[in-house]
Amino acid sequence: MSAAAPDYSDLYGSTELSDISMVLAEHAEHLNLHVDTDGGWSNGKLKISIPVPAGQLAEGELLVRGMYAARPDVSACSQEQLLQLLLLADSYGVPKVLAAETAAFASIAPADIQWETINALYELPPGCAELDACKPLFAAAGEKLQQELGDLELVWADEDKQQLLLDLPQPALLQLLQDGRTRVASENTVFYTVESWWWSRVDSSDTQPSPSVQALAELVRMQHCTPLYVATTLADSELAQQCFTPQELAVACTLATAAHSNQTQLVQALADKSPVLAKYPAWSAEQRPASAMRQLQLQLRLPLQTLKEVFECSQEDSSAYRVVYGMLHIWQGARFQLQMQLDGTDNKPGLEVAGFVSLYAPAAAVCQATCSFELRKPRDRPQCMRPFTATFSNGDSWGEASMLQLHQASWAATKAHLRAQDLVHSNGCLHLHAAVMGME
Repeated sequence: MSAAAPDYSDLYGSTELSDISMVLAEHAEHLNLHVDTDGGWSNGKLKISIPVPAGQLAEGELLVRGMYAARPDVSACSQEQLLQLLLLADSYGVPKVLAAETAAFASIAPADIQWETINALYELPPGCAELDACKPLFAAAGEKLQQELGDLELVWADEDKQQLLLDLPQPALLQLLQDGRTRVASENTVFYTVESWWWSRVDSSDTQPSPSVQALAELVRMQHCTPLYVATTLADSELAQQCFTPQELAVACTLATAAHSNQTQLVQALADKSPVLAKYPAWSAEQRPASAMRQLQLQLRLPLQTLKEVFECSQEDSSAYRVVYGMLHIWQGARFQLQMQLDGTDNKPGLEVAGFVSLYAPAAAVCQATCSFELRKPRDRPQCMRPFTATFSNGDSWGEASMLQLHQASWAATKAHLRAQDLVHSNGCLHLHAAVMGME
């Protein structure tokens, strides 16, 4: 051993070490390695311990094999293993493994990236997005987010996609809302999304929004929210009240009202001079692309058996009453439900059938919506019913109060009447359709 070479004799006695063992020992502190010298020999071989996170022994073994391999092979790794191996290779500075990871990630198409991988990717430590190995994977993840969750109205119309959205880590949701391709029917939906995501993970003992939630709330483009939504729903929200001051919310109301009423000079003046808009530049950003869901379609099936039960009750008790509820639907940051009411009449036997749309929203919420109703016949194309505009507050119902009058003397006569009107479908139900075509 030359005089210039490090002297390992005190550490290892007379045992001859391989070059790789010397390198690892020399750089043990830098590589976070532990070289066993007391009882660290097994069958004449030096034991080198590389600490890895719990449950990642297999990835640690892959890392060590990659150190020795001319071209590390990671083709058999799952996407989860690739991410874990990436962190180990970056931590211990193994460029060959990092290069293999880069090639593996670049080969993953957006359609093939798994949701578990997306969530794990966006939970990586800050700065990982700048790693060359991660860049293609983040690009693929961004495309996958757009493909599956890029239309927020369609997301809230699908329970499975809702859960995917609510399970996203904050950086992933931030990426989705910052993406200029994300689509909505109304900016109201963006605030509803942020608020729902926050409530899904907030601790009931501490509802103070974290800086990461604040960053999401600041992305709402207030200029394109509907004025009533900002003034009633948003301003009354616990999240908004904790993220913004009353003065800032007043500016949001002014901005939304001015934009909605085409007061372009006022909008421009606010953009130029308001310190609030300087603080929250996204508030006055351009409108997002339009959702493919231009209106909310509601459907409700009323079985003839249910109608028969209430009809027969009404023959004995004119106060017979029942409400049949449809599913809750979310559109433009509001929850709507279609209902059919079966009501006995005092002046003559029989029933009146009514259709209603109800709004479920925070207590202070008010909105205006344009709706239409139709009892659809089996062989008819959907008809364009005369729409009406209603002002809703929480729990309000609006609709057709006497859509169908059934005053026959018997259920047999009633059923014959319904079939003659061609209102009974092959599934033995009446089909009520409603549409919410616009909100103010």
